[in-house]
Amino acid sequence: MSKKQRIYPWLVAVAMGITMAAVVDTYSGVIGVFLTPIAKSMNVKLSVVSIFYTVLVVVMAVVIPFVGKIIQKINLSLELSITVIVTSLSAVIIANSKSLFLFFVMAAVLGICMAFGGLVVQGIVINNWFEKSRNFAFSLSSVIEAIYISVMTPITSVLIQKFGWKNSFLILALLTLILGIPSALIVKLKPDKLGLLPYGAKSKEKITKERNEKIGKSNNSKVSTKSVVLSGAFLITILFTILVQFSGNITQLFPTYGIVTGIGATNGALMASIVSFVGIIVIPLIGWSCDKFGPNHALPFWLIIGILSYIILSFANQLKSVPLSLIGAALVCSAYGLFGSGQEIFAKYMFEEKFDQGFSLVTSISYFAGAFIMPILSKIYEIFGTFLAVFAFCALAAVIMIVLIFVGKKYRMR
Repeated sequence: MSKKQRIYPWLVAVAMGITMAAVVDTYSGVIGVFLTPIAKSMNVKLSVVSIFYTVLVVVMAVVIPFVGKIIQKINLSLELSITVIVTSLSAVIIANSKSLFLFFVMAAVLGICMAFGGLVVQGIVINNWFEKSRNFAFSLSSVIEAIYISVMTPITSVLIQKFGWKNSFLILALLTLILGIPSALIVKLKPDKLGLLPYGAKSKEKITKERNEKIGKSNNSKVSTKSVVLSGAFLITILFTILVQFSGNITQLFPTYGIVTGIGATNGALMASIVSFVGIIVIPLIGWSCDKFGPNHALPFWLIIGILSYIILSFANQLKSVPLSLIGAALVCSAYGLFGSGQEIFAKYMFEEKFDQGFSLVTSISYFAGAFIMPILSKIYEIFGTFLAVFAFCALAAVIMIVLIFVGKKYRMR
């Protein structure tokens, strides 16, 4: 095996993670620290500016089903480069905008960019580039994003305080280009574009033989999009990718948890930071364990730890304990870490060769549903007046996910 054959697939996984960080995480995660300054600058309520997220997610969800087919027909490096440039230009326009309408229009443009540089593209590319250690590669890409958000969120907050939100936004626009363009040029849709094989693949002759066999099988039993959508695998994967978002969003409520329990907003924010930093270790372990033991065995293990974390947080809530709250937050990462790479891993497990087709549609629907996750969690707290109800709900979601994994074995698309 040549040095390029050994290294380049991992380079692609890293480059895809950096591209997603530059295009997606900057303007859906880090941008959170900009909302209050933007609201004050435009003399509108924070709730109005927050519609930015709604526009972003809805547009992204509408566009995603078309992404999988489009990237098969064009040069992916060129497409990602254009996406990065348009994303950066959109940020420049937002930084110079005084119109709320233009702000929302740019949110729509960013939604399109995120669809063409986001989770679906990442999933398809890594799926194409890896035969062995595929799940670890999914996780590696995701952990790069986690590191980026952990580092850039506090740095951006400091930049806003020193230079104002407009100049800070221009800095992010420049950072998008610096990180995004080199990474986009590295990424190729398939390894054969460079005369390489997927990581861990057999010889070219065996791959050709297996590909011909697969083509023969697919010609005899073609699976239409309608058949995929109506399959048990599709329904189970949809439910899994929606439920995993509750743990994926719980950290946003930790500062509020800190205030209402009396442990303090600072400790609540520290809980969220702990989840991010622990994720740097745990997320790759999730991918490694899925490669080693199979998703049907590894994913339930991590979800059980997640359930344990919610039990600990429930005790912490009652005792108003800072140490227990921090321990619970650290363990939450086992469920939180499934958001993103865990969705890719489970979708690959369920759809097999129909991954590209199924994952695009699943992601589109899950993004629509994801727009309501935080309101649901907030409403649960408001109705019951305690975070015990929130933690119980998230634990129940994890239990249902475990059931879906075991039931899903029967409905996989082989």
